Amino acid sequence: LESAERESFDLAAVVRGCVEGYRGAYPGREFATDIPARPVPMAGVPDAIAQLLDKLAENALDFAPPGSAIRVTLSADDRVARLCVANEGPPIPAEVLPRLFDAMVSARGEGQGRGGHLGLGLAIVRLVALHHGGGARAVNLPDGRGVLFEVELARA
Repeated sequence: LESAERESFDLAAVVRGCVEGYRGAYPGREFATDIPARPVPMAGVPDAIAQLLDKLAENALDFAPPGSAIRVTLSADDRVARLCVANEGPPIPAEVLPRLFDAMVSARGEGQGRGGHLGLGLAIVRLVALHHGGGARAVNLPDGRGVLFEVELARA
């Protein structure tokens, strides 16, 4: 990331493009979106943002029960863009939440996910968010029926 050249880009267009790709790659899954129709100008590394969203989508797909939607939302004000991915599924254990974005940490139980999991995806999410002047967090939904991942990115 440090050597990647920063550029101006439309975050809304990047998020829309990624979600369209997920819809094609996972035709049996619903991706519900709330993405502004207007551009969300950013400065940074759009490919890294796409990778960040890929990691969050893959994570949501691993934990969401079949037939449930993955929700992707983007909002922005003058200083911060907020990208959220939410899914139904098991809550994250309280003891794991504070370390969830550390490398080699996973909330997966035996047999969960697609296999070959190294516990690096959310660490990558955190690194990309930090590189863009923001951060990442995960919270269990209040009703206990899923998880919300929120990434904040500083606007340029």
